[in-house]
Amino acid sequence: MSSTPLTLYRPGLAVGRDAQVLHRAASPAFSGWLEHTRPAGGCSRPIRLTGTIVAVDRNTGHITGQLHTDELPDRTLYKACGNRRESVCHDCAWIYRGDAYQVVCRGLTGGKGVPDSVGRHPVVFATFTAPSFGPVHHRHVPRHTCRNQLANTAARQRRESSRVGREELAHESWLAGAAA
Repeated sequence: MSSTPLTLYRPGLAVGRDAQVLHRAASPAFSGWLEHTRPAGGCSRPIRLTGTIVAVDRNTGHITGQLHTDELPDRTLYKACGNRRESVCHDCAWIYRGDAYQVVCRGLTGGKGVPDSVGRHPVVFATFTAPSFGPVHHRHVPRHTCRNQLANTAARQRRESSRVGREELAHESWLAGAAA
């Protein structure tokens, strides 16, 4: 009786994240795929772009080359999401923090294209806080004029008496059902 050797290459059965990772890492094209995903920079939620990539000469406007994403690994082009919230994407938030630091630092001291003379200017670091998003933003204020204020008051009273009447009717029907 002869036995069939076990093969681990089963692309149709690669189900689940761990199986997909092992399958991709074991494929001969892994290094090319890894280089292809480098622009995403470790982003946990990269944007997947599809379509045609066209290179155009700036001086003449002629197309010098084009490539469709169907010819790329995974038939897509990866771009980092760029979200600054760490709870959404840790790596993009880390890059944002570094960029924000450089912007503030260069604005205070100069350098990287900003004149060094800005370091001698007086500095005020003011922070402004917007109002909270509490009940004030959800309050309904009916618009009315003095002319129709009496009509609005009468309509409100009719609605209130109707609501009270419905509650009393519901309470009476509940009592009738409990007594039976």
